[in-house]
Amino acid sequence: MSVDDTTQPEFYSPWPLLGKKFSKQLGEIRIDTEALHPLSRAAGFDDGTKLRNSALQAWEGGELDFHNKWRSYWDKTNTEVKFQMNKGTVECPVWDTFLTADFESGLVTIGTGGLKVDSGFYGNVLTALEEVAQVGRFQIDPSPFYNVTKLFVESNDFYFTADKDGHPILHASDSLRSGGGGGLSNVTITTTDLDGSLTPSSYATDKLTFDREDFYLSPDSADKPVVSLATRGTTVKQSNDLAVFGEIETLTFNRDDGFYVTQGSDSKESIINVTGASGAAGAKGDTGDTGAAGAAGAAGADGADGTGIGTQVQSFTSAVEWQFAHNLGKQPVLWSAFDDGLDAIIPDKVDVSDPNTAYFYFLNATAGTAILASGEAQAFYLTAKHSDDSAVFPDLQVISFNVDDFYLHGSQDPLNTDTVGVNLRSRRITVRQTDFAASFGDVDVVSFHTDGFYVTQNDGEREAIVNLQFDKPKLTEEESKAINIENPGASEDLSIFHASNGEVLTSMVAVLTGTTPSITWTIRTDSNRDATGTEVVTGGTATTSETTGDVVTSFSTDGVLAGHVWLETTAQSGVSTLSVTLKYTKPV
Repeated sequence: MSVDDTTQPEFYSPWPLLGKKFSKQLGEIRIDTEALHPLSRAAGFDDGTKLRNSALQAWEGGELDFHNKWRSYWDKTNTEVKFQMNKGTVECPVWDTFLTADFESGLVTIGTGGLKVDSGFYGNVLTALEEVAQVGRFQIDPSPFYNVTKLFVESNDFYFTADKDGHPILHASDSLRSGGGGGLSNVTITTTDLDGSLTPSSYATDKLTFDREDFYLSPDSADKPVVSLATRGTTVKQSNDLAVFGEIETLTFNRDDGFYVTQGSDSKESIINVTGASGAAGAKGDTGDTGAAGAAGAAGADGADGTGIGTQVQSFTSAVEWQFAHNLGKQPVLWSAFDDGLDAIIPDKVDVSDPNTAYFYFLNATAGTAILASGEAQAFYLTAKHSDDSAVFPDLQVISFNVDDFYLHGSQDPLNTDTVGVNLRSRRITVRQTDFAASFGDVDVVSFHTDGFYVTQNDGEREAIVNLQFDKPKLTEEESKAINIENPGASEDLSIFHASNGEVLTSMVAVLTGTTPSITWTIRTDSNRDATGTEVVTGGTATTSETTGDVVTSFSTDGVLAGHVWLETTAQSGVSTLSVTLKYTKPV
């Protein structure tokens, strides 16, 4: 028996209390908040970023100057409930487990301190063995024995050894292990392919272990083990992480909000469909130009007129009043408000009496985002047709595009889905010589050999130009420029030379001297030395070599040096000297 030395804090009824001035309740609210502080400090959450969706994972306890002396803890990685002692400090806890309960098997494990029983294990009554009964597959006589003081085993089938502390350990004899006693026996485990055919993997064993992350075991009606596949959980979240749900097995779509599910041509495929609100009349699409191998593009479908639900979103800087000109033009207007951390807030007052402007009022200046919606939802229908009316399909909710001929792109943000682009996939072509000596059909890519051709691109156009190699300017043999810097800093900005003859960079070599030297450097070029310039390698190059040097041959640009060429550094340590050599060619 122990004496209760804890303190019970004073706690007032939930507030606000109707009929009592709010200012008169502030003192009680403060007392309640202080009383809740030890509970908040003792709680540990599974995910501390979004507490409203989190779960209590740990609970700490202790004393006045050491509030986290012990804790109960859910170990989700190993699926175990643990009781732990803090072997560290308040600020830097070190948790030592003294009791573990396995969630899957129910096995309870005691830590290094052991288990103490008041009456002892070896008193007049053997309290650790109050009942002895035979269970399991080879049960013969189910009658139990109570309050036993001795336990005998058959010496031909079992034998004892002692552990380092002198405690007895019961073992099965070799005859049982080999199957002579009808108990344990060797089992051959062989793996199979999905079609049932055997693979070379087979093992002779008397123990078979299943990974509990992938399987779980349960007994059948005859107490025989059944191996089951563990369900894999998934994580579902909104694109802005406003709501995150982890390790779920079922994802449900609310049909009252316009969702319905159908099955694809593959029996393992489900398709999520949305019955959306009808929008304004859609513009008629342009008829596509006739291509060399393709037909003219079909006209776009006309959208049906309808009201639909209008939604507006606007962010506000810190202020005591938000004025939101949403121009929805309908009532009632639904609203939500969030602070700049996307946590929901309730303003002191909201006025939505004006169908086009909403007013949010706060006691203190507040920054955040408001969302407004108005209108009524109804299904929309489209009519799809050819521009010459040769085929007309009325009253459609879904228009499908053949993936072999088209691909779609648009915003993944549910608040910004006004536009979806329909794109025509590239058509394969046939390449051949004019005399039909060589012909290649269904070609996606036409390549030109660098020995006789080179390809350029028309600036700002989706046009490639094929040039004969003899028209290409001839370049000189490789030339070089070098710069050496003693004791370079982390913000050097030094000119190397001026390129005015179409020089094309081929490689850069940097080498250092110093004590474990390291430096980040970059080469820039521009006709204006005072400009930011174009980086030859975006983000620069980190160099540590003190021997052969670091060689750079891959560039973020085409390597053409336009005007001034200079070197900049952004970080360095232990560098005594930096040497950078630029190698390039230029037209004759």
